[in-house]
Amino acid sequence: MLSKTPPLLADSSRLLNSKGIFPNIGDAESNFGQAISLLKGVGAGNNPLDAFNKINLPDAGDVLNVLQLKAKEEAGKILDQGYELAKGAVNGVADKALKFDLPSFDYPLIDYPGKLVIAVQYKASSKPKGQAQKDYVGKFDFDVDSFAGDLADTWKGRMNNLAMVVSIGPLTEVMTIKGNFNSQKGKEVDLGSSNASDNPSLNLPTPEIEFSDALEPVIKILEILASLSSGEYGDALKKGLKVAMSNSANIWEYKFEASKDIPLVRFPPTKELYESPQTPLKLEASLGIGVYFNAALKVTTDPSQLLPTAGGFFNFHGGLQVMCVSVGVGTIYAVGNVDLKLEADTSPKVGVTLKFGFGAQITVGLPVVGHASILFMVGVEIYADSSSVVKITAFMLFKGNAELLGGIVSVTITIEAKGSVEKAGAGTPTNCKAQVTFAIDISICFIIDINFSESWEETRQIA
Repeated sequence: MLSKTPPLLADSSRLLNSKGIFPNIGDAESNFGQAISLLKGVGAGNNPLDAFNKINLPDAGDVLNVLQLKAKEEAGKILDQGYELAKGAVNGVADKALKFDLPSFDYPLIDYPGKLVIAVQYKASSKPKGQAQKDYVGKFDFDVDSFAGDLADTWKGRMNNLAMVVSIGPLTEVMTIKGNFNSQKGKEVDLGSSNASDNPSLNLPTPEIEFSDALEPVIKILEILASLSSGEYGDALKKGLKVAMSNSANIWEYKFEASKDIPLVRFPPTKELYESPQTPLKLEASLGIGVYFNAALKVTTDPSQLLPTAGGFFNFHGGLQVMCVSVGVGTIYAVGNVDLKLEADTSPKVGVTLKFGFGAQITVGLPVVGHASILFMVGVEIYADSSSVVKITAFMLFKGNAELLGGIVSVTITIEAKGSVEKAGAGTPTNCKAQVTFAIDISICFIIDINFSESWEETRQIA
């Protein structure tokens, strides 16, 4: 197949940003709009190479040889026909190792400055601990070969060294997700490690997530806790990010979700030491951060179902308990907890939730028998977003827990009272909400497990 214009690439990022199934390709000659022209590449030996050979036709001038028709014959009869991508040739032989060049500039997917910005970069960098930073250039390994020996090579579109940069509210470039976008016949689409056949010196070896400098104090807290902990938490920070991608067979729908969760890390690390009344200092922290987007095109009478949705979030929890008084088997701790959540989506909206509480905990431990604790805490929760919604909540928490015979018998009673003042925006009424929750949990190993919870809530307009 001959063509006056080069093949054009519209990857999932550009499809997401398109108003139709196919993106605007401009005049497809000098301006390619939202698409990427595949003209240049790098062949075997990292040598620059024209992606396709030119052929001069008397009536049409220079054209590109893009696809070649292939046929499978047996005993002079054609059994099957297919295509092969006519990649640039060296000494008359097609270079199957050719990787197409990708643009180095940022391509915005979602652009709400000051609220939510998600941009794709066709490049990536990695800085392993104790080593110099290494930069990787984006390359696209695309090929079509109907009669390839390996099923995965009949068609493939692997995009190496891709980075997605996310800014949430005031946190610019809060995280950068880096990896290799793999798409081949017979394999699930993923954003993962480089392919075994790729040159390891030119491709990001494994997916990575990089945090902004603004999160450096949080990361250091988690690193310190992990280093103080035993092997139970030692690998918590080393785990890779979770990436989920999917498409629908019935409609054009593209979904992407990436998140990094560091579960609750405690010091001292073991449950026995953490709950012991003789422990002078207790620390805990957790972190969650992620991004998601979804786009769909389908027959519907509801235009809202055609709008792409995207968002990002950041969660942090921290806790501290300091021994104040210790008498025999009993100890009084000063307790402090803080939770911070920052979220943004394409509403467009940026929301922040800050919750902090202070209190005291009395813990009693008896050898062999078990331990008991009573926690009393008061605190404030504040929520505000860019749509002028403000919610302020004061809470009071009472929690009693007793474990006997090494946890064989466990009883927990929780009473929480909240009072909230909420205003949905300018010109809207101000409401006051009161809520009380009572919960009890009784567990006897292998015999009984009772969970009971009851809440009461009342709302009144106060302005």
